[in-house]
Amino acid sequence: MRTLSIIFVTHSSARYIVPFLESVMRATEKIDTQIIAVDNNSTDGTAAGLEKLPSVLCIRNSENVGFARACNQGIRSSEGEFVLLLNTDMVVKEGAVDALLEFLRSHPAVGVAGARLENPDGTLQHSIGRFPTVLKLIGDRIPVINAVVPVYFERRAPVYSHIQYPDWVAGSCMLIRRTALQRAGMFDERYFMYMEDVELCYRMRRAGWQVGYCPDATVMHHDLGKTPEKRYNKFINQRIGLLRFFYQYRSRASCAIVRAALRLELGIRRLPESGELIDYRAVLKTIP
Repeated sequence: MRTLSIIFVTHSSARYIVPFLESVMRATEKIDTQIIAVDNNSTDGTAAGLEKLPSVLCIRNSENVGFARACNQGIRSSEGEFVLLLNTDMVVKEGAVDALLEFLRSHPAVGVAGARLENPDGTLQHSIGRFPTVLKLIGDRIPVINAVVPVYFERRAPVYSHIQYPDWVAGSCMLIRRTALQRAGMFDERYFMYMEDVELCYRMRRAGWQVGYCPDATVMHHDLGKTPEKRYNKFINQRIGLLRFFYQYRSRASCAIVRAALRLELGIRRLPESGELIDYRAVLKTIP
């Protein structure tokens, strides 16, 4: 068995793929590594370029099957004792992969670990947290409540200076122990994109594994989901994923509150392109 399998999903990612791969190669130079790309029907030549690289196994999809399903495709083709999931809009800093591997090796109860994520300007990105609850949802929508009752410990910068054992870590950079995947299962493919990482960590913890945060591993993340052309899809898919999580793991009363809150929020949000109100009924119908 190889030491490490790195899996990343591409969808018209040509702009960032070269610096990303260069950083991955540097960071894993002394590690027995398998690199797997899963392309979700790119239209900018990303897949064709990847297929020319002998060090990369490229799996091509004829349509965009979503992040969770694509990751599972990569995991099924992987051979490593550890599986590292990365976004392609990242630059892996020197020593980051070594630090993550050492973290899991020295913490045998941890099944999945996350790294410190930074913006291009060096500022912190929030990448760990507690599982969603109604209180957290209300606190997020009404800032004065969060100021009085701090429900988001992960938004405090000092937290990221030390080893933590949060409920979840961001799937944009996530090292998973293969034995943990075998026990807890892979990603739930009903999540197209967003919240699939939280749901996986939920099952990891239910299966008896801890979730860990390694402050010694740093990765720069452009976070393309915040760009104007992708902001709307991120907004919608985050809320679809959140509601799906509540339907799976929370009470009917909690689901009703969250559904009402999202209906209100979606009912007053406008499309960034046209200024029209978002059709909240169409969004909520995507949840069974």
